[in-house]
Formats: sequence, structure tokens, C-alpha cells
Amino acid sequence: MGDEIHFFLVLTRWRTGTPWQRAFDRGAIKVKTMRYTVVLESSREGYAASVPGLPGCHSQGNTEQEALKNISDAIYEYLEVVRELTNHKMVRGIEVGV
Repeated sequence: MGDEIHFFLVLTRWRTGTPWQRAFDRGAIKVKTMRYTVVLESSREGYAASVPGLPGCHSQGNTEQEALKNISDAIYEYLEVVRELTNHKMVRGIEVGV
């Protein structure tokens, strides 16, 4: 079993050229950065990355940097699917401290 390293990945990304990106660039939108714990495991084949807070969100890479970039992309795609699935539904965001 490889070593586990925990990272906090800060995710702030917009698709280039979208109205959201342009508004963000002008300073018209303030964004709360989302932080996710990423578990990075090394092995002979490279690195595996997973996000415990997002079930099924996994990636890998030959290097630590590649695995972290790939998991960043995986988180973005995961959240895009969640957004699409909840697009027309009543959703409330509640912050809970532990």
C-alpha cells in the first residue's frame, strides 16, 4: 500500500469566454472558493488521487503534479454534473461546522 498524503485543493475555475468569466474578470462577481481534501497515494505505477467528500471522484497520474491536475479536472467535471442534475430543482446551501 502506498503512502497517503492529504491535500486541500482550492478549486476556482470558469469556462473561458462565458458571461460568468467576463463578470468575474470585471470584479462583478465574488466567488467563495471551494476546498476539498484530496488523498494522494503513491505506488509503483504512479499516483492515485481521490476526494473523500465527493463519492466516486478519483483520478491518477504518472507524477504527483499530474495526479493533482487530473483530480482538479475530475472535481470540476463532477461538480458540472451535479449542477446539471440540480439545475431546475430547489436546492438550499447549508453550511455545517464540525
